Amino acid sequence: MSAAAQVAEPGPEPADRPAPGAAEPAGARLELSDLHVGYGGAPVLHGVDLVVEPGGILALLGANGAGKTTLLRTLAGFVRPSSGGIRFGGLDLAARSVEDRARLGIAQVPEGRSVVAELTVEENLRLGALRLPRRERAAALAGAYERFDALARRRSSFGHQLSGGERQQLALARALVTRPRLLVLDEPSLGLAPKIVAQLFGVLRDAAEQDGLTVLLAEQNVTSALSIADRGVVLHLGRVVADRPAAELAADPDLRHAYLGF
Repeated sequence: MSAAAQVAEPGPEPADRPAPGAAEPAGARLELSDLHVGYGGAPVLHGVDLVVEPGGILALLGANGAGKTTLLRTLAGFVRPSSGGIRFGGLDLAARSVEDRARLGIAQVPEGRSVVAELTVEENLRLGALRLPRRERAAALAGAYERFDALARRRSSFGHQLSGGERQQLALARALVTRPRLLVLDEPSLGLAPKIVAQLFGVLRDAAEQDGLTVLLAEQNVTSALSIADRGVVLHLGRVVADRPAAELAADPDLRHAYLGF
């Protein structure tokens, strides 16, 4: 069976989605409390506390090695914390698998523009939309093409034929077609032209404002991240050293120089 045929084959209706006629869930509150995480006995995160409110964007900032990716992997369920709590929409995620977290509406855009290179743009999007009830899939794809006109023009192109910016747009679009409640992104601007970064971040801001999506954005592009965020959290060696409104962080030169390198 071809890759396209496999993508086209419908899957079961997701159990965690609303029943026919019910409203789609808006974003949900994410809360990390006193989170400790390590690898092989070596501690990486030390008592991290942070909150992302429904429909809010939190910029998670810090230099390489600060612990941002470890925090995101823990949130996704790939790494187990040694202590502390993670709650999402009022639910304790401690015992939830990676798959359970996805079904609850947590979508990830990992670093590296993760798309299926052997599938077309359309097939990649349809793959993401398989989590939706069948009746909603066509509208979800149409929404993705409306947000990303470059993908609409290249819907028949394979993933390996796309530019780096187009692949990142596709990775974000594929996450959004799942209609998540929380979107988690790891360095989405890495290596991209400023024009593409502005477009991607504009889509994130619109999704938060218009759809109520909750967004956790780990970034080293501090200026761009804080321009769309409501709050910023700065990690340094696995500890939270600042948690403030985004505008305050952007205006604090001492903190920027000390922890963010500019």
